Amino acid sequence: QVYELCLHFSKSSDHNIVTASLETLQTLLQNPPVALLLTLTSPEGITRSRIMADPRASLLSSRVSSQISVAPSLFEEDNLLLDLEGGSGRVSMDMDTPDEKLDF
Repeated sequence: QVYELCLHFSKSSDHNIVTASLETLQTLLQNPPVALLLTLTSPEGITRSRIMADPRASLLSSRVSSQISVAPSLFEEDNLLLDLEGGSGRVSMDMDTPDEKLDF
C-alpha cells in the first residue's frame, strides 16, 4: 500500500508532495519487504490497486485556491479532543464513550 501511495502522490502538482513520495519510495525500494519484492519481480506484477481516482480532482485542480471552498472539518464535533497543553506532552482522543479513550 505504501508503494502504491508513493506512486500515486508522485503525480501531484505540489512539489513538496512529489519530493516526499520519491524519498519514501527510494527508502522503500532500498530495503523492500519480501512481499513487495516478490510482487514487483513476478511476471504478473501488481494486478490490482487499492487507490481510487477522485472524480473531483480535475475540478479542484482547475480552480484557483481562493475559489476552492473549505469543507467542514471531520472532527468539528466534540468527539475528538486534542489536549496539547496537558503538561505531560500526551495527546488524548475521546471517542464516543469515555471507555474508548486513547492516549499517545
